[in-house]
Amino acid sequence: MIGGPHDVPEQSYRSDGGLNISALKNMRDCAAKAKWHLDNPKQPTPDMLAGTALHMAILEPERYERTYAPKPDIKATTKAGKAAVLEAKSGGKELLARLDYDGFREMAERIRGSAFYAKFLSNAVTEASWFYEHHSGRRLKARTDIWLPDLNLIVDVKSVNNLNALKFYRSAKDYGYDAQAAYYCDVVAGVTGQPVQGFIFLVVERGEDRGIRAFMAGPRLIDRGRKLYKNWLSQWLYCEATGVWPGHAEQLETLEIPAWELGDSDEF
Repeated sequence: MIGGPHDVPEQSYRSDGGLNISALKNMRDCAAKAKWHLDNPKQPTPDMLAGTALHMAILEPERYERTYAPKPDIKATTKAGKAAVLEAKSGGKELLARLDYDGFREMAERIRGSAFYAKFLSNAVTEASWFYEHHSGRRLKARTDIWLPDLNLIVDVKSVNNLNALKFYRSAKDYGYDAQAAYYCDVVAGVTGQPVQGFIFLVVERGEDRGIRAFMAGPRLIDRGRKLYKNWLSQWLYCEATGVWPGHAEQLETLEIPAWELGDSDEF
């Protein structure tokens, strides 16, 4: 499959043989780790499952109602609790903690009811799959949360524990959101033939007192991300071609306090 945006189930997208940014991010450590993750797909963690539910509540509210139900407010170990859980699961629904179930729905309603945030969902193509043939011949794939075709903007939903801008920047750096933004922009541009006009992080706060912020990825952030993912892609293509996925160098290395930390530390 080539092109996009395609409306395909997430499972079909995941099983497709195209290379995505999640796989490339594993090259940050070493190629051997990336190969291990390729051969041993990661099972979703509770946080990942909660993130999937939050995304669905925002992007596909009707599907959210069909897919999830709140856990009964009764101990599941009791006879009455087991019966309540069985009833709640009727129809094949997955159970969420009441706080999350209600909170995700409330957050989605707040976004859709906001004159500002609702713009990110107006005339939007959600959960779209893109497939692009790289000049190397390797097929790349991406799945955008939100694509605004009229503006040619990509919006990506993230959930965090704290909405502080500096903390989110650190998360963006630690988790490779900069590389993701550049990669998505390049794949969508490659498919549409038009440069993407911007990449927006729609950031939702977890917990009881949930907040929302929107951050546009700046040009320097995108440039850094592009260098990162292209370097990982180059390494990946070499490893695929040679069948060699090297690990860390077998040598003694020095671990030292970096210069930037010495300059800001109160200990020195």
